[in-house]
Amino acid sequence: MENETIHVAPKEEKKILPFKMKDGFELASTAPPTIPTLVSGLLVEVGTSILSADPKCGKSTFCRQLLVDVAEGRDFLGMPTLCGDAVYLYLEGPVGAVQQHFQKLGLTNQRGKIHVIDENMSKSKEDSFKRLRENLKILPNVRLVVVDPVVETLPIEGLYCHG
Repeated sequence: MENETIHVAPKEEKKILPFKMKDGFELASTAPPTIPTLVSGLLVEVGTSILSADPKCGKSTFCRQLLVDVAEGRDFLGMPTLCGDAVYLYLEGPVGAVQQHFQKLGLTNQRGKIHVIDENMSKSKEDSFKRLRENLKILPNVRLVVVDPVVETLPIEGLYCHG
């Protein structure tokens, strides 16, 4: 067998393109008069929001108040809410604390319900979200999903978080 040289083509570097930009004034000039909200002036009806802060500064308390106010159709921080059911994916701490807190906040189930999931996430975060999707399919009136703490669902290995 003769000496054959195999030539491998050099990898082409993927060209990195800048983000597409829009003119802020044009966006402001064409803004819709209103956007449907879950909490007027604070949270849009359909969207994703993340609450982030230092450990032990009240994120869970804030979220539980939001959950109860949406379920009860009460104002949240003085702003009207869209009443409906909520799902609380509670991933850390004793469930007794949640029970006591909902009781203190006056949860009655008279208008909307809060469905609490307090199981651990599976090793496959993707499988856990598939399971959550299945829950949401059978709960048609869900207006709010809270994942507490969200860091438990992020697909980042070795991430350590206090709180």
